[in-house]
Amino acid sequence: MSGLTGKVYYENGTSVGVTAAGSQEGIKRFLEYCNIANPFFKIHQMEITEMAPEEFSSFEVEDEIPEIVSLPDNQQN
Repeated sequence: MSGLTGKVYYENGTSVGVTAAGSQEGIKRFLEYCNIANPFFKIHQMEITEMAPEEFSSFEVEDEIPEIVSLPDNQQN
C-alpha cells in the first residue's frame, strides 16, 4: 500500500501484528484490503487501536520467526 509506513511482526508465536502509519484515507484502504478474501492470509480476528504516531521510514517485516511447535507423533507425516 503506497503512502503507508510501519511494521509487520510475529505476536504470541501464532499471530501476526501490524503497526501502520499514514493518512486516514491510506489506513482506511489498508483495512479494506485486509478484509478482502485472499489466498495468502486469513484474518480470524482484527483489533484496531489508535495510537500516538510513530516514526517509520518504510514498511518493514520483522523476520524473527517464532519457534515451530512440533505436532504429536500421530499427526506428523
